[in-house]
Amino acid sequence: MNFLEIGLHSRKAISVEMKSVQKRLHIVLLLLAVFIALARPGYPIAEKVSTLLGNKVLFSCLFNGNVTKMSWMFNPILQIAAIRCDSNKMVLISNNSRIIIQSATCNTSKNEMNLQIEPVQLADDGNYTCEILDQRGVHRLTFSLAVTVPPDISFSIENKLDDTMVAICTASNGKPAAEITWYPNNLGNFSIDITHHSNRTTTVRSKYHISVHQFSEEISCIVSHPAFNGTKNYTIPRNSPALHDSQSTAKILFNLYLIAGVLAAFLCLLAVVHFTVRYFNLHIETAFRNCCASRSSQDISQSNGPFIQMENFIYDSFQPQKLR
Repeated sequence: MNFLEIGLHSRKAISVEMKSVQKRLHIVLLLLAVFIALARPGYPIAEKVSTLLGNKVLFSCLFNGNVTKMSWMFNPILQIAAIRCDSNKMVLISNNSRIIIQSATCNTSKNEMNLQIEPVQLADDGNYTCEILDQRGVHRLTFSLAVTVPPDISFSIENKLDDTMVAICTASNGKPAAEITWYPNNLGNFSIDITHHSNRTTTVRSKYHISVHQFSEEISCIVSHPAFNGTKNYTIPRNSPALHDSQSTAKILFNLYLIAGVLAAFLCLLAVVHFTVRYFNLHIETAFRNCCASRSSQDISQSNGPFIQMENFIYDSFQPQKLR
C-alpha cells in the first residue's frame, strides 16, 4: 500500500468521525436550547389542581419581566378578567361573584395576577389559563382544575323468599366514581351497577346476594374515594335485626310450606277415601239390583203357573171328541 492510498483512507475516516461529532453536537445544542427555554425567567409551567366541592381554590400567575397585558381565560376562550400594564387598568369580565381577582400587580419587577374561586362548584371543573403578553410574545400558564365530589353512601338489606338476603351498598353522585368492595367476598355472588349522570358525577351500586345459612360472621361494605381519608366501612353485624328478620322470614316460609304440604296430603287422602267408598257403593248397588231382578222373575213365573194350567184345562174341555 502506497502513501496515497493511506492518505485517502485516513481522509475518509476523519470525514466519518466529523459527521458523527456534528450529530452529537446538534443533539446537545437542541437539549441545551430546550433547557434554557424552560429555565429562563418568567416561563410559565402548567399545573394540575384538585379540590373538594365547596372549598376555596387560588390560582397564582407570576411573571418576571416587562409585561404589556395579563388575563385569565376559562376552557379556554371564555375570558374572565384582564389587566393592561401600561394603564394599570383591570377589566373584570365575569359577573360571577364567586370568581374574583384576589390580587393584581402589573408593570413591576414581579408581575402577579391571582384568581380565586370560592366556593367551588361542579361547573368550575375545567382548565384555567393565565395569558401573559410581553415583548417576546404570548406566554400561557394553564391550571387543570378537577373538582372532587364525595359520594353519598347508603346501605340497605332486602330479604328474599328463597332463604337469601341482598346487602346493597350505594355510593351516589360521586366524582370520580367510587370503588365498592365486600369483606368477606366468598359468601355469595355480588354485582355492580354504574350510572353516569349528565353533571359528570357517577352512582355506583353493589349488590351482595348471601344465603342466610352461610352468614356466620360480620359482612363489611368498603367504599374507597379520593374525597375520603382512607376508606369508609359499613358493617352488618352477626346479630343484625335485618338478618334475624331474614331468618325469621325463612322459618315462617318453611312452616308455611310444611303446612301446605300436610294439607295437600290430607286432601289427597280424602279424595282417595271418597272415590274408594263410591266404588264399593256402586258395586254393592249393582249386585243388589241384579239380585232383586232375579227374584222378581222367579216370583212371576210361579204366580202364573196355575193360571196356565187352568187355561189349558178349559181349552182341552171344549175341544170336540174324536169319533172312535
